[in-house]
Amino acid sequence: MGDTMGDVAGLTMTRAVRVSSLLFSVATALAVTAFILGTVAYDQFTAESPNYIRLSILPQFKSEEAVEDLRGALIYILVAYGAAFVLAAILTLLVRRPRPWVRPVAWVAAPLAALLVFLALMGALESAGLNPDSEDHEQMLFAALVPDWFTQVNAVVGGCLLAALIAALIAATRSSSTDFYRPASKVEDPRWAAFVARQQEAIEQGTDNEPRST
Repeated sequence: MGDTMGDVAGLTMTRAVRVSSLLFSVATALAVTAFILGTVAYDQFTAESPNYIRLSILPQFKSEEAVEDLRGALIYILVAYGAAFVLAAILTLLVRRPRPWVRPVAWVAAPLAALLVFLALMGALESAGLNPDSEDHEQMLFAALVPDWFTQVNAVVGGCLLAALIAALIAATRSSSTDFYRPASKVEDPRWAAFVARQQEAIEQGTDNEPRST
């Protein structure tokens, strides 16, 4: 049985567990995409910032410190999406293992990844003074340090990533997946035994029914 992951014969993943794993894999792909986009933006920043710094001696231009603030914001975005990728990739595989410690780990790792992404979306660029919608000439030159599409695309991809992480965590914590993560040492528990028996019966009948715990 390809889906059998536990120590107890006949134990298969519930639908909620499969959905959670799928959503974490989606989050992994989105995090990779966001990281690549951030890398493109950082490459442009690296190429354009020396020219802007030469202009920053003029009083109407932002200082070199502002350019460094923008560099720091872009680096944070890369770190946040990189960390989200690692955590989501680990959770994609981890939630498929019927171990009692899996859900507590997910409760910590998924919100941490979501927080990092949320901070990358909410103010990382704005705090550095980036305002691509401004009609001020100097502001437009400063915003040109990153691709003109980056702010909007980053918001869309990052928002989808945040939603996928939250949805995956909700699926992993649904009550219907509780029995899947029950410790194998409690196989003598009548509720656990009944769950396994129902799962085995469903497998033998060739159905995809997912019995609920009693």
